[in-house]
Amino acid sequence: MDKRSVVGLAVLVLGSLMLGGIPADAQTPSTFPRTSFEVAAVKVNVTGDSQRPSVWFGLGGRFTARNVTLRTLIEDAYHIMPGKGYVTGGAAWLDTMRFDIDAKAPDEVITSRMPFREQVDLQKAMLQTVLEQRFALHVSRVTKSLPVYRLAVAKGGSKLQKAPADRDCTATMNYCHGFRAAGARAGLDVQTASMLDFADVLTMFADRPVRDGTGLAGEFDIKTTGWASAPRSPRLADGSLSPETIDPSDPSLFTVLEEQLGLKLEPSTGPVEFLVVQSAEQPSAD
Repeated sequence: MDKRSVVGLAVLVLGSLMLGGIPADAQTPSTFPRTSFEVAAVKVNVTGDSQRPSVWFGLGGRFTARNVTLRTLIEDAYHIMPGKGYVTGGAAWLDTMRFDIDAKAPDEVITSRMPFREQVDLQKAMLQTVLEQRFALHVSRVTKSLPVYRLAVAKGGSKLQKAPADRDCTATMNYCHGFRAAGARAGLDVQTASMLDFADVLTMFADRPVRDGTGLAGEFDIKTTGWASAPRSPRLADGSLSPETIDPSDPSLFTVLEEQLGLKLEPSTGPVEFLVVQSAEQPSAD
């Protein structure tokens, strides 16, 4: 996802929420050309909590990460949805040390005319090379059959609105393939998104991965109201979290999708890929 699309899937660390984290599963090719960034600078970030973590996959092959952990970088590079626990193993510093990365793809490899999702996929493959070379990262993949949701068209038919064909996705006010707002309280505001993009966004808020099964082609502008969610639990005196309760004041995400978009989430099972960190080393300074 481009930096204007942050969640901002900024990576959606949720703050890293960009559509930057695309699940590695049947929806996304598991292999990409293993070319390298033309330049890539890696530095330790010492700002602590004063800087929000962000990962930007920009137009034209410009990649930027700020104040992110190695585990977050792994999630993004290998198409693993962030914050779901799908990257396991590794030393404690994978979750405590934070890094900045600035990189640029060769002009002949990624051009601004390429479909944005293809640009992101190529940058993710290049980021894998950075992690393997600079962090000596070695991982293994494990695929498990787990509960998922299948995104489908509801009985009454889709209510989605096609995105304008002439929208300029290079303009700073446009959030193509990303969103201007996303969350249970704010609802969703997604621009020029395919159903694959939208399934990725929904995975961030559902209790299981979402797979696109709509059969709907093209790109859409998607806007909804908020939905009921489990509020952040208050921390008790002993340091534990009190039980979460569902706020009943709003409809469920299922209801919002069906009533406002003509879509539904159907329980199913499907392959979910986990990444196991076998080894990694702290990078040397640039």
